[in-house]
Amino acid sequence: MKLTELQLCLTTVCKINCDYCHLDKKNDNFISEEIVKNSVDLAKKNDIEYVRLTGGDVFEHPKLEKILKMIKSANLKIILNISFDRYSDALKIKESFDILLVSFQNLAQLEEFNLNNLDKEVMGCIVFQEFWLKDLKKLASLVDSLNFSSFFFLRDVNKPSKNYFIKLNECVERVLQLTKKISFANSFPLCFVGKKNVDFCSGKRFDNGDDRVYITEDGNVKPSAYSNISLGQVSSINLEYAYKTNQERIQLVQNKLDLCKDCVIKDYCGSGIIANKGYSVDPLFNHVFFNNYLTKLQNKIKNILPQSNFSSDLRQTYFENSDFFMRYVPFHVMKKTTPSQLKKIINFKEGKISVYLHFPFCKGFCKFCKIEKLNKKNSDDYINNLILDIENNEELLSNNFVSSIYFGGGCAQLMGVKNAEKVFSKLFGIIKNKVPEVNFELFPDFFDSDLMNYIKKYVNRVSIGLQCFNDDILNEMGRKSSRKDMIDFIKKVKALDFEKVNFDIIYGLFINQKDIFKDDFLDILSFKPDQVTFQPLHFIEELEFHKEKIVNEIELNTTGRQILNQEGFKQVSGEDFSRDNKLFSYQHGLLNCDNLLGLGQGTFSFINGVHFRKASEGLLYYEEQNKEGLYSKLFLGSRLLNVDLDEINKKGDVSLKAFFSDSLRYLLKNEFINIKSNKITFTKLGLEYVDLISNILSLSNLDYKLKK
Repeated sequence: MKLTELQLCLTTVCKINCDYCHLDKKNDNFISEEIVKNSVDLAKKNDIEYVRLTGGDVFEHPKLEKILKMIKSANLKIILNISFDRYSDALKIKESFDILLVSFQNLAQLEEFNLNNLDKEVMGCIVFQEFWLKDLKKLASLVDSLNFSSFFFLRDVNKPSKNYFIKLNECVERVLQLTKKISFANSFPLCFVGKKNVDFCSGKRFDNGDDRVYITEDGNVKPSAYSNISLGQVSSINLEYAYKTNQERIQLVQNKLDLCKDCVIKDYCGSGIIANKGYSVDPLFNHVFFNNYLTKLQNKIKNILPQSNFSSDLRQTYFENSDFFMRYVPFHVMKKTTPSQLKKIINFKEGKISVYLHFPFCKGFCKFCKIEKLNKKNSDDYINNLILDIENNEELLSNNFVSSIYFGGGCAQLMGVKNAEKVFSKLFGIIKNKVPEVNFELFPDFFDSDLMNYIKKYVNRVSIGLQCFNDDILNEMGRKSSRKDMIDFIKKVKALDFEKVNFDIIYGLFINQKDIFKDDFLDILSFKPDQVTFQPLHFIEELEFHKEKIVNEIELNTTGRQILNQEGFKQVSGEDFSRDNKLFSYQHGLLNCDNLLGLGQGTFSFINGVHFRKASEGLLYYEEQNKEGLYSKLFLGSRLLNVDLDEINKKGDVSLKAFFSDSLRYLLKNEFINIKSNKITFTKLGLEYVDLISNILSLSNLDYKLKK
């Protein structure tokens, strides 16, 4: 990991006496100009881009202006840490820094905060206190309305208490329900909030906890502000060597800790919490409650072990872990690149690819949906950029066989026929082969005759996002269309005679759905779709539920599968059912980790072992290592309902062998899976629990042997 930030503690002086402060305030200490100069030299020597000025209260330093000029003259970027009450002071010197980080103590301060007077990047943070729980909804609303580049919670390092851990976990779960803009810094372990939230809790920019060093007011270099480790003095330190050595020592500690050594996400955690108190464990880890609680979290996926029968505990585990199946490479492991550099990195020869085009616009905002959406006013600009994206990838599109195309979102219909003509003519003008499968997602709120007649020339499969037919549920979800509207829409689509029509159905939307689900589902299937995507509500944290929901989902899952079977559908993936027993090509390629090119804002691509994304941070890429890529391939491959370990690893330099771990032994004994000739297949019973079994296969519960 390259160091990106050097933190300077200017002073221990602060008039606000927060009980969660980590500073020793027995003496009023101020950093000297000499230490600042040595710190600047250290940053330049090690290509560190950002210097963060923190404290204490930075404005208490008598030579703050001189320090700012010293750092600026070295062409370093400055992050200024302040408390809310110093915001007016920061405005007076806004030309002296690049980024402002404001610490808030209460909701009233956030309500008063106004970014209109500052044309700078601004981050915000708070230290989690229990009182925030009653204000989380309002807090999330305020953060969403303010233009923070990031906003995050910090842990109170002075409170390793049972109740604090419980409340902190409650906070994490509720924040996930409320907003995407609030994250959690690495002042507490990522495993505390579970693997599925690693991206969410990495603290985003400047707060992943393992890419910085901290320099005290007396010139001592430490891994972080909370650490007792001294890496050396700023005047004489070989920073690259000291940092590398520290990371190695931390890794050794991690690997020896019973609590951490087998953790599936320990590599994401980095130095953060482990380094807090020397090369020993943070007090948080020593706390009996937390130790037990963390162990339970780590075993959440594994808790199917020695159970004599298929109990309700296992069933609950399935639905608790029924996350959306796509596991994209997280941002924090990706590197920036340019189109020309990426081309060399991919080094892709002629072959077969699938293409996804993203349209991030929608008429409404359904409560269960987490797809990022843009303002419709920007749609023409977006289309122009999408066409530019197509042009920039002309070589990939023209030199390879395009096996499938998927137009998704959002709501692709909103582009209208004029923009569709631009996109389709550009795309199909570049592609040289006749594409066997072209998919188009449809939103049943409105029918654009001109658009539908136009896309019919190219599209042979459409997928209609119905989700359900019940008006009460549709209204609660935020859907504009009624059952009658949806039926009219289906009839119009069917009249166009597409080769394949798919219906998307979500079960478990609301507790009382149990009472109407069967009739509702049969009504939907009466319109004779060729394929059905049948899936539980993945993002249950977006809505408020009771524990009763778990039980109802079990019933809905069983009932739905029975109905689909009776109506002549066969399960062809984790959530896809088809009358002809065939999975549509795009989905098969996605789950098989075939080459995929994403076009449009925020899209993900995977070509020749390289993941890349078009993010707000720019073009990012990650080169998949064979060993590291096995987890993803196991997870996605298992959703094709069979896992050929030899096939998954045929291009690698290691061999993958299945052994009978406790997890696999239990699955096999209870007839969820079969294992033969290094192949894992799902039984009829196992098909009902694909999400859980996929997690088990991918999260180190498959004991595998790696040989050169």
